Amino acid sequence: MEKKDVIFLSFYNRNYSRSAVLLNAKESEYDRYFYQINTEILSLFFDLLRIKRIHHRQIRCVVVMSPCHKIVPIVRLICRRPIILDAGWPLADGLKSRRKSVSRRRWPILMETFRIVIIDYLAFHFSNMVLLETKSQLNRVKQNYKVRESKLRVSLTGFNESTMGNLEVKKSDVESRNYDKKDAVTKVLFRGKITNESGFQNIIEATKLLDDSFELVYVVDRMPSPYNPSPREKFIIGFSESELPLIYNEIDICLGQISSHPRLQITIPHKAFEAAYFGKAYISPRCDGIRELADESDVYYLNDITPLALSNAIFELARDKSRIDGYGRSFQQRYLNLASQQFLGNQLDKWILELTEKPVKNSDSHKLDQ
Repeated sequence: MEKKDVIFLSFYNRNYSRSAVLLNAKESEYDRYFYQINTEILSLFFDLLRIKRIHHRQIRCVVVMSPCHKIVPIVRLICRRPIILDAGWPLADGLKSRRKSVSRRRWPILMETFRIVIIDYLAFHFSNMVLLETKSQLNRVKQNYKVRESKLRVSLTGFNESTMGNLEVKKSDVESRNYDKKDAVTKVLFRGKITNESGFQNIIEATKLLDDSFELVYVVDRMPSPYNPSPREKFIIGFSESELPLIYNEIDICLGQISSHPRLQITIPHKAFEAAYFGKAYISPRCDGIRELADESDVYYLNDITPLALSNAIFELARDKSRIDGYGRSFQQRYLNLASQQFLGNQLDKWILELTEKPVKNSDSHKLDQ
């Protein structure tokens, strides 16, 4: 009897990370099962034994969901089945972005960095296949962690559509926009955290250069301090995913990360996939990460990362709102072709078949890549 069960494992709930896109994809070739497992080592051990007993010999492969890299070696030891690590990126990348808030002392930072790098290294080498968010990220992992390129794949992060309803509804929203009202307010959305990477300071400085025909909506993690917003600025702090369609339905233009942060050369902001899914015009710096997803016809790329350049881009789009519609349509089509939930799910099925049609020798399961 053919093995049909694909097991997804995470410390978090099924919709927590990028892996939810793969888990919740419909029309899969395989039966997908999700288990939220314990982080404590002994409980994890018994959880895995229980899962193995439930599925007996029907497990085709195990998908370790992001960011649970550290369980890969023990999953390999107990389950004895091929493992796909949906990493997205090394855990060390996240540590670098938080480094200022971790500690001001040198040794704790060095020890934590060493621990995380070892976790990444073991996870990448004990996995049979590793999924990464961009080609740039793949090349970094290949070089920095000495991983064979043959086991690395690019899987875009995408967007968990399963919580949003039918995409056809969103497409009809784009197609039915009415631009006859020339004096309508143009609404611009920034969604994300207030960090150096987001370029939030550039955004609020650009806002000062706009007139009363624009409204800025900030969906953020906190109020900036000190900051006195104008009547044209609206802050939304704390919201549920189910509110996203209501927010995006009112928006004309979405802003990406308006900075030159080096991480943008290897990653695609999640907000880009959201904007593409909802068919919205998206303004972004010309970074290597997002250019793996979208070209000049899909995204308005800034030549300069300054408040003036951003405000000019917003003015330019608002003067010809058919361009807003054009960017939205093109970006959404690009999403459907390369990053929709169904596309990414089908891609995973193909990789599972590719991985499991070749026998994996249990006797080699403990060995690292040479």
